[in-house]
Formats: sequence, C-alpha cells, structure tokens
Amino acid sequence: MELFSQFKIFKDNWKLIRNEALSVGYEKYGKHPQCDLKTYRELNTGENLGIVLCAGTEVLENNIKLFPKTWEMYESLDLPSKQSIGFSYLTPDSAINPHNDPEDCYRYHLCLQSENNKSNIFGTLSRDTKSDLYINDGEAVILEPCAITHRGINESKTIKRLHLVIDFLDGYENKSAAVYQSLNNKQGWEN
Repeated sequence: MELFSQFKIFKDNWKLIRNEALSVGYEKYGKHPQCDLKTYRELNTGENLGIVLCAGTEVLENNIKLFPKTWEMYESLDLPSKQSIGFSYLTPDSAINPHNDPEDCYRYHLCLQSENNKSNIFGTLSRDTKSDLYINDGEAVILEPCAITHRGINESKTIKRLHLVIDFLDGYENKSAAVYQSLNNKQGWEN
C-alpha cells in the first residue's frame, strides 16, 4: 500500500478529475503514436484510446490546457521519478489482449468511470481495489507493464471505461528514464 500513498491526491480527487476529463470529451483521444494499426487491432477488440499531458520530460501544452486541475495535481506530486500522465478509455464490450509494454516503468491506473463490477485489469503488481476481479470508480492498480503480462476488460454494454494513467520509475529498481523517453515522445500526441 505504500506505493499507493504517493498517489493519494489523485484518489482523493478522482471525481473532480473524472468531471474534468468528461468535460473535454473523447474526440481528442488517439492511439499511441508508436503503435502501428496492425498491432493496435491485434491488441484491442474495441477502441483503447488515450490522451497524454506529458511524456517523459516533454510537456504537451495544448493537452495540458484541457486538463488544468489534473495537471496542477501532477505538478504537485512529490515523485521525482514520474514520467507521464494521461487518460485512457476502453470502449464498451471490449478487451485489451494479454501483452507486455516496452516502457521500462511502473504504471498507476485510477479508474474514473466504469460500470460497477464490469471492468478489470489482470496482471497487476499491486491493487487498491475491493476485489481482485474488478476495478471500479475511485479504485486503483499499479502495473509493471514491461515485466508482468497484463490485460484489460470492459464488459459494460454502454459505458466507456475511463482511467487516469501515470507512469513512474522506481528508485529501488534500476529503471532507465532514457529508455522510457526513447519510447514516449510528444510526436503524435499533441493536439
């Protein structure tokens, strides 16, 4: 649970963050620019799109302007190894197939919107959820996406699963910011 305490500001304000994200709408979200369409279609049964506010040390000013309250919280986050913040959604009745990500980091997922007991991420390092079977509104998980195979589901027939996502390196592991930066640049994310 110690890892989750660093992200308390987000958990305490998840409704505010959700409302800010919903007010922006989904039309500005896109697939990860490093993911070709063939790989994207193999990985996702529906649409799994995102919008990033910063990638490594590169801030995306146009995107930050859309989420000023969320960005203010991220800027106040006392986590020297933070690498990125953004949002992702998964369309209803969709899945993200089992995979490992190339980013050499940890990933915090805070659920902002889902249908109760219809969404989950499997293959997590740690959970701050009531059940291992679901991730519901206001609950969070931490992944080690490069090392642990993971997958996601949204079994709702009507509601998009919306998450706040923060990537971070961890001091007790020899994680490389250069590797992260090489895989995540603002090329293609800026609106």
